[in-house]
Amino acid sequence: MDVTPPAARTPLTVVGSPAAADGRQARRPADRRDASETVITPAVIWAMVESFHDGVALADGQGAITLANHRLEDIFGYARGELTGASIERLVPSHLQAAHRRHRAGYTRAPAARPMGTGALLAGLRKNGTTFPAEISLSPLATRTGQFTVAVVRDLTSARQLEEVAGRATAMAAADQAFRHRDLLDTIITGLFRAGLTLQSAAGQAPGPAAGAIHDATSQLEDIIRSIRDTVLPPGTTEPWV
Repeated sequence: MDVTPPAARTPLTVVGSPAAADGRQARRPADRRDASETVITPAVIWAMVESFHDGVALADGQGAITLANHRLEDIFGYARGELTGASIERLVPSHLQAAHRRHRAGYTRAPAARPMGTGALLAGLRKNGTTFPAEISLSPLATRTGQFTVAVVRDLTSARQLEEVAGRATAMAAADQAFRHRDLLDTIITGLFRAGLTLQSAAGQAPGPAAGAIHDATSQLEDIIRSIRDTVLPPGTTEPWV
């Protein structure tokens, strides 16, 4: 079954070979092909559009979709050729359609190229009623039969999902780090409290027992320092703790 649009089945020849001053065809080197004699078929152009990873739609001045590549149909969940002739507003959530019509009317009055990434993220409406984040670029296309708009639609669902996963991983890492810091703080406070009590008891003891108590307090302080080092420094760090 040939799914190529009718407009893409008629060959298109680019004409206008340069002519000499006397009206005769200008001569050129035999090994040089004149681009003006290149035969370009709409089918080739359409095949190029079909190879795009993004969805591509061609809409007329009234917002009717005249062409849609397979990727666009797949993104929005439509069958082959089902979008042809439909209003471009069919691809917009219902609560945004009125605003979209106003924006489209303004664009028709002053058409200009709008590359992706220059505007706010938009929402697309699939046939099943679900929505998805989208990025859209617009380009005006003037033809002999009227003014058209080329819309390129990029589905950002996967990108958003990756962002969400990365965000959750970052949040989990931050929460784990905060827990470790709280645990370290508890360890430091408890260790310092014990070391202080040990030193306080040493103050009232004879030199021999006092020396043993001071040694115990020193060991407790070394344990605190070791806990701080193990928490703050990355695993495998061999730099001396200062």
